[in-house]
Amino acid sequence: MDEADKLFMGEGKSGWMTDRGRIYILFGPPQERIADSLGRSQYGRCSEVWYYGSFPVIFSDANCAGSYILITVNLEHLHDLNQALASFQKTFDQEKVFFDFRWKVDKISAGPDKVEAAVTIETPYSGIWFQSVEGRLRTTFEIRLDLVAESGESVWALAKDEEVVLDEDKLKNVKGRDYVLVLPVVVTDKAALISGRIGKFKIRVRNRTGGEEVKKVLEIAF
Repeated sequence: MDEADKLFMGEGKSGWMTDRGRIYILFGPPQERIADSLGRSQYGRCSEVWYYGSFPVIFSDANCAGSYILITVNLEHLHDLNQALASFQKTFDQEKVFFDFRWKVDKISAGPDKVEAAVTIETPYSGIWFQSVEGRLRTTFEIRLDLVAESGESVWALAKDEEVVLDEDKLKNVKGRDYVLVLPVVVTDKAALISGRIGKFKIRVRNRTGGEEVKKVLEIAF
């Protein structure tokens, strides 16, 4: 309940009383979470879809005001499914926080023929599902990064699988800290590098062990 209060504040009531908070308390964090704030979802102008296995739990925010309403009606067997998934997944103290990440784009240099930048991704270790293999904790982040021009055309893309490995006896050294990954960006498409043009970075990060996925969009000016 305390965790739900922190995660889902801002709907005019305690976080644990919101629809997202109640599902979080009942079934735990989803294995995959897709948030759409761009108005393209079939479930309303803004929505979130949480996946427990292959089962979607859908929340709609019709006015994009930050109030998400549960529109899934059949939640049978979700608890058993979540228990089964948890039986082979490990995290710190067997407690799992909501998977999310922070990110930023730092421009290193820009010229008429090339832009170089760096995308930094940070996510708490405590929010990562690991699988225990021979005394080590392992998972893989599937990362997809796209730079989209003002026209909507993708002018640069990066797909990367990043493996994370920890020794179980060294968990205390990273507890409370963030996993940090820096991705280089080099764009040489001249049509996309017109001075002052606004583009968007789209990013998708998926934790392969737990199946959780988060997508985000960030505007950037060259």
